[in-house]
Amino acid sequence: MANNKKIMLVKSLEDLNYLLNHNCEALERQIKKVGKNGRNAKVLCMVAIGYAFYAAVKSRKLDEQIYQLSIRVKKLECNEGE
Repeated sequence: MANNKKIMLVKSLEDLNYLLNHNCEALERQIKKVGKNGRNAKVLCMVAIGYAFYAAVKSRKLDEQIYQLSIRVKKLECNEGE
């Protein structure tokens, strides 16, 4: 309703009542839109946090595997030297 900048004349209490109801309904619609966007943002944040945890766990597992393989390589190199 921000684009609609008409001046509405209020000639009676009925006109005032109509205008107030109309503005309240428009405000409710806008608040609902903001609430939905906020929920979508929360879901996106939760997914991002979940993926960050998943990536960190996967990275630690890969680091552990690399460490274990480096130990095996060192042992094999020592055995070949004998």
